[in-house]
Amino acid sequence: MGHNFYDVPLHFKNSTNGSVFSFSTTFIFAIVPKHADIGSNGMAFVISPSNNFQAALPDGYLGLLNDVNMGNSSNHIVAVELDTFQDLEFKDIDDNHVGININILESIISAHAGYFHAGKNGTIKYLNLKSGDPMQVWAEYNGVNKQFNVTLYPIDVPKPDLPLLSLTLDLTSHA
Repeated sequence: MGHNFYDVPLHFKNSTNGSVFSFSTTFIFAIVPKHADIGSNGMAFVISPSNNFQAALPDGYLGLLNDVNMGNSSNHIVAVELDTFQDLEFKDIDDNHVGININILESIISAHAGYFHAGKNGTIKYLNLKSGDPMQVWAEYNGVNKQFNVTLYPIDVPKPDLPLLSLTLDLTSHA
């Protein structure tokens, strides 16, 4: 288990009215498991007011939470999980999914890993997160519309028009 945080804190809120700014970030990753058929707890892109997770538990807790602070609104944790293990305790849909989590490891919304191919009416093409293949993730928030989108796709295709996950969510109390 490891953490990697940006050194300089980013300010997500407008100091005048407290609203959350729009943001967009992207990263490329590859999960290469020791044993091809056995997943682990994956990884997460996390927005948090602190990078101190000393009390957090490893494994299913992704090094973010523990059994005491799970679900506390004071956590202010927003995570996009790329999960390769079905943890029934957290109601995971399968062992190969993407989810949006707020202060808890049970996803508010999740979907089997994949992307929408060929435009807005395209069909979904499923991906194997533990394939070892590089994939790209976009996490985007529209502060005006309160829309949080997550798009996952292989690096050899253009960014799909339709995100894998789309959630109307006001991050004001979470950021």
